[in-house]
Amino acid sequence: MPELGLVPDGDGQARVIDVLHGLLWRAANQPAALRGYLDEARPDPQKLRLVAQALQGKGLRAEGENKPAEAQACERLLGAWRTLVDDNLLSGS
Repeated sequence: MPELGLVPDGDGQARVIDVLHGLLWRAANQPAALRGYLDEARPDPQKLRLVAQALQGKGLRAEGENKPAEAQACERLLGAWRTLVDDNLLSGS
């Protein structure tokens, strides 16, 4: 997953969902690589947060359905957003 979120699409930018998945993967597997990844990806933090909120939200699940692993990962990310995303983006500026 090293290239996820770093490869631009047709308009020269990586898709927000790809950046989020790259961020989730690094948060779970290579937390020390988060700062470098965010420095390279340079995502819009507001768009990134909105996508994470949508994926962790109840609106994508049927009533009584268990929360998928992706939603759980987004929930953990959002719980630590300031430390994992905002602080790393600000320190890279």
